[in-house]
Amino acid sequence: MKILVISTAIFPVSPENRYAGIETLVRLISNELKDRGHQVSLVAPQGSRLPKGIEHINTGSCGDFVESERKAYWIYSSRLQEFEAILDFSHSHWCMMENDLPAVAFIWHDPYIMKPQEPRYNICALSQWQANRFRHIYGYQAKVVDPHCGHPGELKPAKGSFLFLGRMGPQKGCLEAIDICHELGVSLDIIGGSGPGDPPEYLAKVEEGCHSGVVYQGEVDDSTKIAFLEEARALIYPINYPLGQGEAHSHKIVDTLLCGCPVVTYTTGAFPEIIEHEVTGFLANDREDFKQLMMKVDSLDRRLIREKAVERWSVEATVNRLLEVMDNVASGVRWGNIARGPTIIRPSAPAAAGYIKYTLQEYPRQIRLDTINQCNAKCIPCHLNFQLRQHGKMSMKLLKKILNEVKAWDKPPEEVVPVNFGELFMLKNWHELLKLIEEKLPRTKIALPTNGSLLNDDTVRKLASVSTLKWVNFSLNAFFKETYEAFTGLKAETVDKVKKAIVMLHSMRPDITTCASMIFDTNFQTEMERDLFIEFWRPLASIVSINPAAYCNSPLGKYLIPVKTACRSISDGLTVLYDGRVVTNCCWDADGLLEIGNANEESLLDIWKGGKLNALCELHNEGRRDEVTLCFNCTFA
Repeated sequence: MKILVISTAIFPVSPENRYAGIETLVRLISNELKDRGHQVSLVAPQGSRLPKGIEHINTGSCGDFVESERKAYWIYSSRLQEFEAILDFSHSHWCMMENDLPAVAFIWHDPYIMKPQEPRYNICALSQWQANRFRHIYGYQAKVVDPHCGHPGELKPAKGSFLFLGRMGPQKGCLEAIDICHELGVSLDIIGGSGPGDPPEYLAKVEEGCHSGVVYQGEVDDSTKIAFLEEARALIYPINYPLGQGEAHSHKIVDTLLCGCPVVTYTTGAFPEIIEHEVTGFLANDREDFKQLMMKVDSLDRRLIREKAVERWSVEATVNRLLEVMDNVASGVRWGNIARGPTIIRPSAPAAAGYIKYTLQEYPRQIRLDTINQCNAKCIPCHLNFQLRQHGKMSMKLLKKILNEVKAWDKPPEEVVPVNFGELFMLKNWHELLKLIEEKLPRTKIALPTNGSLLNDDTVRKLASVSTLKWVNFSLNAFFKETYEAFTGLKAETVDKVKKAIVMLHSMRPDITTCASMIFDTNFQTEMERDLFIEFWRPLASIVSINPAAYCNSPLGKYLIPVKTACRSISDGLTVLYDGRVVTNCCWDADGLLEIGNANEESLLDIWKGGKLNALCELHNEGRRDEVTLCFNCTFA
């Protein structure tokens, strides 16, 4: 069989890898397939060292698992039709998004925590626990096919020390392992280092705890790791995930069992599927149970542990599983959400016949007021998270100056937005501020964006008392509780506050338009979650808005989409920052980089008709937006 194996873009595939679990599996499986007479090609970054006889499709330098894997896809995509079967071990699964292929895709994450867009067919889960969660989040089937494997270690008697192996991060539980061993008075070896996102202070605390028989061995190569596992009394893994979360499988547990070494951990995630309680290790319910079970590990049969592990996870056994699946997909078998067919969401650039230009009108349509540039949420795609300017609040003196100026215009603006990047309800005088806008600009509607977390019945009643308030946008961004809390940094109870607020507003002020909005990012929400969000909010809110995160100059680093039109935001209105500086209405300029004047020194109308704004508009209208740093990668139009 002619087989394509796709590795990740994070690490090269090499015998020298340390803790690169997926890449190690790719190397072992590819070599076994080759030894069985199959013709194997392997997609992997430069620096990979492959066994002789395996073709290396070099995808260039290593990088992140989204953008680098997308770039890799364009390198190997022209060859996809050559292969009878494809094993996709990558994180992003680009090849299966756009094509119906004889392929399977392995998912490595807990679907409740990470929700990237996945192919609609032939998903392989690492465990039944993961498959169940995948079905709940994505709405279609993932078949359980365990790709974990390794070579059995040498059977040796334990030498007395327990072992912790893993990243130095809070969820992995190294500090808990140290505390437990100190409490029991037993020795412990620690192997591992900090990974991406692990706080450096955690490793420092680990090193501080290394005394009285606890030794930090640092990062070691694979052969040294195996040597420790062969002689460890047991691997202890007191993981510290939030309630309801866990791991879909574990490379380290498989390696441990293949050495005949027992494992002590908790009954979380997929671990009950991996560890046979009281045979290959122990599954504890709580910390005290964990400590008691640690002292029973010497009663377990290390030879039996290894025999069971070899039967299940030897390279030969794993490749047998994979070949059965590959034979099926090569003959046309598909599972999952097949009816809808494979596709990928790619927000398009605005369709335009020719090049659209925008002309500055005599007066701005919209005025934005940066009354506060702080927010109690931490929404992932929001540029406020990357803001460099200092936090501040607009003075009432400046606000009154602005409103008095605008009041004198022959044509009032259609809309005032009383906050730019921030949460208005963090201001104690928010109601006074809105009533002042109502008084000064009675013919201008107020449009208010909020996350809704600070709302209560009294707040809603005060909102309803502002007669010119005509639009309230609630930034919600998720349907599932887990996504909401991860995406926004707020408690999921906020959703109930928003539901109640919408009902109250519609009852007291039927003229107010309410909007439930989602920034849709396929790294965090699935199409199913988006559809459930629409279904849930449609009967409640006046409008449900889904905005793709990929069209803008986003800090999430989305791929570039060519734009063939000027940006309408810069010719739509003005934004006055809390310190009086005036910028365009660019919806991503959290730092005020596109400064065009200062309301403390000039009138807003002079700034609107001034040279800086006109020059910026001209650059866009001439197709030269890439000369503006902030506009270079932005595709909003």
